[in-house]
Amino acid sequence: MTADSFDGGYDLILLAFLHFPPPQRRALLDRAINSLKPEGILIFLGHDAINPDEGVGGPQDKEILYTPTDLVEEIDGRLEIRIAERRYRETDAGTAIDALVVASKPPLGS
Repeated sequence: MTADSFDGGYDLILLAFLHFPPPQRRALLDRAINSLKPEGILIFLGHDAINPDEGVGGPQDKEILYTPTDLVEEIDGRLEIRIAERRYRETDAGTAIDALVVASKPPLGS
C-alpha cells in the first residue's frame, strides 16, 4: 500500500486504521492529497496516540499512532480542515480513543 501510488483524481479518499511510522504515514498522506480532485474529501481515521494509556485495543506501539493535531500539521495547510478531533468508541473491552480528521481540497481557482 505505501509503495503504490493512487492512479487518478478522487472525490473521496478514506484512510482508516492505517498505522505506519511517521515518514511512511506522511508519504501516504502526500499521495492521497495529490490524488484528490478539487473539492475532494479526505477522511483519516485511526487509533489515537493516547489510546494505549487511556483507551483499549489497537496497536500499543506509540511510534505508529497519531493525534488529530499530528495529522493537521502533516496536511500543512494543503487542505481545508473540517473536523480534527478525538472520538471515543465503545467496545466490548471498554472505550477506544480514535483520531479523526476530515478535510477537503480547495476548489479550482481558489
